[in-house]
Amino acid sequence: MTSPIELKECSQYYLQVWTKAAKELLGWDEGQTRQWAKRFDDDLEGKYPFFYHESPVYYLSPELIPDRLRKALPHMALARLAWRIQEAIEQGALPPLPGEICALKDHLSEFEWMERVNQFTREVVREGYGISPESLDRYDWRAARQRIESVLEQQ
Repeated sequence: MTSPIELKECSQYYLQVWTKAAKELLGWDEGQTRQWAKRFDDDLEGKYPFFYHESPVYYLSPELIPDRLRKALPHMALARLAWRIQEAIEQGALPPLPGEICALKDHLSEFEWMERVNQFTREVVREGYGISPESLDRYDWRAARQRIESVLEQQ
């Protein structure tokens, strides 16, 4: 069971990411983002335990799909497109794994290798790649918009 303090920290993080990402990617002000986020009030309060198994960007990425595509694409294609947009925002910002970490894969246990990958990911997120509470202001939102545009152009 998640404690009230952990829930508050998680909900604040989600709201922070949504507010910043919606401003940078959709041009929304904080009021528009709060209005949109009301649909998740029960989730943010922990009433549905699997809500926090997805990143904040997962919930926002469908909003980045233009109306013309929403009307034209079937439901499953829209879901795949939203996932590709999420990936463009979250994963597209991370640099590739260095060769020395890749080379260790055959020499370490899966657990040890994944720990090296996770350590690398934590370090690059601290440097401003990817999205974390510490990197929201350093994150390259312009590059994210370009990656999203590229995904949308493929439709």
